[in-house]
Amino acid sequence: MEERRREPRYKIRVDVVTRDAVSMEAQAVDISSSGMRIQAAETIAPETQVVVFMPLEKEVSFRGTVVWATRSQTPGTPLYLMGIDVCVIGFPGAKAFEASDRRGLFKEILPWINQKQNRSG
Repeated sequence: MEERRREPRYKIRVDVVTRDAVSMEAQAVDISSSGMRIQAAETIAPETQVVVFMPLEKEVSFRGTVVWATRSQTPGTPLYLMGIDVCVIGFPGAKAFEASDRRGLFKEILPWINQKQNRSG
């Protein structure tokens, strides 16, 4: 199977909040400046706008829209997978809307993600 991603992906624990103020813990298993895949015990319907918060060196937020959702086929505890199309990345003092600006800001926060990922194993 050929890899189609243009950017490397990362994994970290996150908090997800919907426009309706529904909040849940999740794990972002693929993170890039353009999108992410999250895993959670609950599902969020496609077309739902969300904010994904990452407690890193600074509180980083990824704003976007759920574009797909499915239940994992793994036996046991229900686990849902969702794809999020990211349109804004920000943290105090910085915000990026355009794809090239998001890539630049993502490069700035990438060391924070790696540091958190390495601490949590």
